[in-house]
Amino acid sequence: SVDMALMLLTASHSWLVSTKLDVKTSSKLPLTPALRDATDEKLGKQLDRYDKYLNSVSVNLKVEHRALHDREHVGKEAHIAEVTALCRDKQVIR
Repeated sequence: SVDMALMLLTASHSWLVSTKLDVKTSSKLPLTPALRDATDEKLGKQLDRYDKYLNSVSVNLKVEHRALHDREHVGKEAHIAEVTALCRDKQVIR
């Protein structure tokens, strides 16, 4: 059935993403299951597409407080995701 195929596709996709994707956070930002799932969802399609070229992918999630040198953004936060991919041919993509 269509539901069963969709369930299998989702399960295999999650397995692939979880094995290749290393998610880290700063000390101020706890890694919750919801945050992990959101990261998997955002990067999953790209990881599937370029799977044959990638060895591993690491994601560093952090929150930066703005306005150190800019008064316009006082009290604002920037949510940043830094992605680093290690390719099979030893190239690094950031």
